[in-house]
Amino acid sequence: MVYGNISGIEQKHIDDCINLILKGETGKYVVLPHNIVCKIEYKNFLIETIKDYSVEYEYKINIPGITYIPELKAKIYTNILENLNNIKGNTFIKYFDYDKIGNDIFVRNRKSGDYIVLSGVGGKKK
Repeated sequence: MVYGNISGIEQKHIDDCINLILKGETGKYVVLPHNIVCKIEYKNFLIETIKDYSVEYEYKINIPGITYIPELKAKIYTNILENLNNIKGNTFIKYFDYDKIGNDIFVRNRKSGDYIVLSGVGGKKK
């Protein structure tokens, strides 16, 4: 449950969400009353409360193991694999070359000035 009731939600908000779904553009969003955001992320339509990014956190990721991030109410599961030949594709699974990145990997909140370099596209994104 995101909020608990629909007070303050009007037909315009519903129409905006429907248009968002129809366009299906990743990264687009609509802000609704009560700090609710509806957004598109890689073909998924999500409804959630706006996160408070002012809370700072940083955790070393356990490799192998599970790292719980209380600020996100999320867990990161890691494992070291010798062979990726039998692994099926999954949007939520990412692979890294352990020999190149080593054991000191951290997850933290976004900070001012952070960006990623978009490989093959050229440019960068906050």
